[in-house]
Amino acid sequence: MKKTILTAFAFLVTTFTFCQSNFEWQIKESFKNTQAEIYSKTKLFIGTTWKSAIDVIQNDDKDGGVILVKGLSKTGVFAQLGATYAYTYSYNVTFKMKDNKYLFEINNVKCHSTTGSSFDNKLLIEPHDQENCPYSKNKFGLKCNQLMADLKLELQSIADSYVKTMSSVSTENGDW
Repeated sequence: MKKTILTAFAFLVTTFTFCQSNFEWQIKESFKNTQAEIYSKTKLFIGTTWKSAIDVIQNDDKDGGVILVKGLSKTGVFAQLGATYAYTYSYNVTFKMKDNKYLFEINNVKCHSTTGSSFDNKLLIEPHDQENCPYSKNKFGLKCNQLMADLKLELQSIADSYVKTMSSVSTENGDW
């Protein structure tokens, strides 16, 4: 049983990695759980993944089987030319569920805010300055590429953790 789960997990991760385009993830999985069980595991996952589930859940439709989470990632504090820059990215995570299957999506990843200050604490960039958000090809070069790699790694970690949570065996018989 463990070998089957590990093989399925490895297959999912491999497929997932090659299907990913830019900052969008989508995982579809079928298994023998009711919508209520999937919903319960998903809510537990959200509660353990984000600091405040109440703050990040934007839509929670138990009957419809949809939960929408809006998250933030503080990424990429780095120094350049006597200044320090910090970037915050926002993203959506959508969980859809029905009996015997779920759909997990991360999308709408974008720079939410940028701040920059000089070493003498003068504010160089006002928060929410979209003009200074780094993306894969801009004036920040290699540091920007590392920033994007770190962000992708963080979002991939959320996806991997969700798959692992959903594939974990439930102990519903009360023997914990």
